[in-house]
Amino acid sequence: VRAAVTCEVDSASTPGKCKTCGATIGTDTYCSVCTGTNYAPVNGACMDVSASNQFCTGHASGVCNQCGDASFMFTGGCYGVGGAPGSNLCTDASEGKCTQAAEGYFVPPGATADKQSVVKCDDTTGVTVGSNNGAYKGIVNCVTCTAPQTNIAGGTATCTACVDGKYGDTCATDCDANCKACKGTATQCTSCKDSGNNQYFKEGTNGDGTGTCVAEGGCGNTHFPVAADKKCYPCSNTDKGGIANCQTCSKPDTTVTCSACTGTNKPNTARTACVTCTIANCASCNEENVCEVCDSINKLTPTSQCVDKCDKLGGYYADSSNACKPCISECATCSGPAASDCTSCPPGRRLQYGSGNTKGSCVQQCVKDDSCLECGLTIGGTNYCSRCARSTEYPKNGVCTPASSRAAASSCRNVANGVCAVCSDSSFKLGGGCYSSKLLPGKAVCSSEEDGRCKDVVDGYDITYNGTLRTCPANCKTCIGGGCNSCSSGFYLDKGKCSACPKGCGTCPHGETCFDCVPGYYFSRTTCTACHEAIPKCSLCMVPADSLQPVCLEYSSVLESSALSAGAISGISISVILIVGGLVAVLVWLLVFRRKS
Repeated sequence: VRAAVTCEVDSASTPGKCKTCGATIGTDTYCSVCTGTNYAPVNGACMDVSASNQFCTGHASGVCNQCGDASFMFTGGCYGVGGAPGSNLCTDASEGKCTQAAEGYFVPPGATADKQSVVKCDDTTGVTVGSNNGAYKGIVNCVTCTAPQTNIAGGTATCTACVDGKYGDTCATDCDANCKACKGTATQCTSCKDSGNNQYFKEGTNGDGTGTCVAEGGCGNTHFPVAADKKCYPCSNTDKGGIANCQTCSKPDTTVTCSACTGTNKPNTARTACVTCTIANCASCNEENVCEVCDSINKLTPTSQCVDKCDKLGGYYADSSNACKPCISECATCSGPAASDCTSCPPGRRLQYGSGNTKGSCVQQCVKDDSCLECGLTIGGTNYCSRCARSTEYPKNGVCTPASSRAAASSCRNVANGVCAVCSDSSFKLGGGCYSSKLLPGKAVCSSEEDGRCKDVVDGYDITYNGTLRTCPANCKTCIGGGCNSCSSGFYLDKGKCSACPKGCGTCPHGETCFDCVPGYYFSRTTCTACHEAIPKCSLCMVPADSLQPVCLEYSSVLESSALSAGAISGISISVILIVGGLVAVLVWLLVFRRKS
């Protein structure tokens, strides 16, 4: 660190020595009045100016009263701009006056070579210029400023920066307690104090260099702290370790991790970069625009799409990481956390519930044995017991149960000859037994019960008063007494029968306009198109809300990308005919040859 220059007054009044140390430049002091008629301050030191001097061209009473060449007057002396201390006051001078002040000073309008031509921004005494002795002065506590407008009556500089802790046009108002410096308002800090709890400067969003002073942990999720600088930088500041295009982030250790990006970008899985990610409801993609993690309410499919429920895929469940995983082959559907937690079974197997009656395992369907006398009830391709071998037992949810058990007593009120004649209010009569609408197989055919009978029958079935299950006619959604009332998806009611909608269409009133599509198809303008025609080997797809193009949810190895053209089909047909014809001719020739032999 450079030692400060200190002017010393000569008490002996020796000619050529300093009489008054009145010039202060930064932290240094210089001579402003010299002893002796031939001496005056030049660059802050007493010099003999009786002979020709390029800077001090006129003098009297120990001071300069006229400056020349590339010099200027300041507090009784003439200074050059070629080096310190003059260059600390003025950066350019001409004809004995300053023309460009250094930072912290200003040139008064109308400056002349015989008057002081540079003024410190906080000099409230100032200098007089012109015949009317108008004073040009600075403002107390001002650090940088601009010169007053030209005014023959003098004027005050316009302050552009105050000393630390002050702000305002007159630098008279205190900054907020946490600010080292501020501007505009007390809380618009430009730097923070080195003591206290809030030493980190967090720049605002208006781009004027102001911000707030916070603790290291107060940077928020849009900024991250850098201890060496005592600053909070925006998440996207790559020069300080941020991530390009990152909007919100955190810094749990020494590395910034991104939680949200700008625009359509998303964080990668490691959260170390923002990458292009156009997949709906995706939280993070890899560099190839493949989704790796969905948002908190969606699940990741095997084809890297995001869906709200895995069971939309059929035979899939959501694991602990919200990824869709396949159930075991014995299950038709499952709930997880294990792939073997079955919630329904394929035809030929029935669900045997575990504790809690929410999931279980799929076991063999009903067979006639010493427990069941008749397997006469079929639901969804699976047989259930309709009459038990023991007269005191009855089918409860398709399995023979003793009437003496406490659970059985609450389901059946009258057991005889292996069947239940009257079911309790909490169940409904079906195929010789009592079933619950809350458990399989009962809930597959009935959604609610009342007074021991089914109140609301599931679409596709009809249950008679005495508990006989009837399947509705083909493609019929609801029916009564064998007559169809409404049709299944893909069909419409026409004179009491269900006729097919156009291929792939799910709803088509009167067989005309299509409203939606069946699984495996997507809505394209006004028609339904097979998923595999748009995406090779895709068996299930959907069209995101903000797109016209489908995305695949599930693939199948047996599907082709598109149907063969008519020409290709004709060519294949002709080839097959020729090959078959050739084979027939060979066989006939062999048969004739054998007979001749």
